[in-house]
Amino acid sequence: MAKGGINAVGIVVIVVWFSIIVILLLGALLFQRQRTQALCRGRKFGRPLEFQSPDDAPRTFVQNGYQTSTIGQILLYSWGLIFAIGYGYMVLFTWLSYSPKFYAPSCGLEIFRNWNGLLAPWLLIFTSIHIIGQHIGTAQKFRPS
Repeated sequence: MAKGGINAVGIVVIVVWFSIIVILLLGALLFQRQRTQALCRGRKFGRPLEFQSPDDAPRTFVQNGYQTSTIGQILLYSWGLIFAIGYGYMVLFTWLSYSPKFYAPSCGLEIFRNWNGLLAPWLLIFTSIHIIGQHIGTAQKFRPS
């Protein structure tokens, strides 16, 4: 490896980070696919509501509100946890990268060997957190009701 490159610790951090994101994305896609297939098979997720129309013909409507599931809650909390870990990593490693200032220990630069080894994983985590956050925000805004 060339002088100033990323060492094995930095590569492991990057690989683990993106592996977790891929696993969460696959889990979310499989969960959404399973739920969509269940709806297509006729499984009712909503609550039936009776409605009396002006012509006195009873009509049944379905209220599709918020419904929890164990897998959905695990995915939700996992995404929240990955954001918290990502921001925690960014704060910690920003502090470690300026170790002579702010009284940080110099172990960060020693473990990751140099500035590039320390901040390359930081930059990838920073970028991925913001891309995912932007995607989630856009998906929530334009989701059909």
